[in-house]
Amino acid sequence: MCIRDRLGGAPEDPVLQLSSPFPSQNLAVLIQDRIQTHFKGRADSLGDVVEAIGTLVRGRRGNYLVYFPSYQYLNDTLQEFQIRFPPISVLVQRPGMTEPERDAFLAAFSVEYGETLVGFAVLGGIFGEGIDLVGERLIGAVIVGVGLPQMCVERNLIREDVYKRQYQRSTSQSSGHVSNLPPCKICAANFPVSYTHLKESSESEARSERGTM
Repeated sequence: MCIRDRLGGAPEDPVLQLSSPFPSQNLAVLIQDRIQTHFKGRADSLGDVVEAIGTLVRGRRGNYLVYFPSYQYLNDTLQEFQIRFPPISVLVQRPGMTEPERDAFLAAFSVEYGETLVGFAVLGGIFGEGIDLVGERLIGAVIVGVGLPQMCVERNLIREDVYKRQYQRSTSQSSGHVSNLPPCKICAANFPVSYTHLKESSESEARSERGTM
């Protein structure tokens, strides 16, 4: 179902689809599909997630955003990340941030900072969409997990359709913040969904790492 259908459009209604304004060679989509990020497997794979993040952010000095499906997962990873990589500065999205706190969070992602800065945020949250960190203000993003709500009877009945599209949308929105600069790294092995929507939106070639980083 496309946006036209959701808004009540008909198949015969005209559709205008525009390609990305960013050069395709500027985006590298790196998929770590060997890391188990489902709820029961998170404790065992936490070290792998932290190492994947550390490998990326140490590769080039600059500003990065790392997205998680929940605050709990974010905080668990943050704690381990700070133990393993204490010299790297971090910023953390907190529940119920005030507007000045949000502004301060985004203002920290400046080109003038000069050192590596890693922001930890939640998928679909205030820093997952609707922000614009242009140029060198953001040079990479990591998306950990699938960003879906916890399951219940009602959600289970519609998960195959609605939640699949919700995941693709939240992933695309988060990865879109770095569509003009590489790289975007996705860590998830437990969600059988194609990443071609990222490839098509960026006109780039998705590369599967399968443990190479």
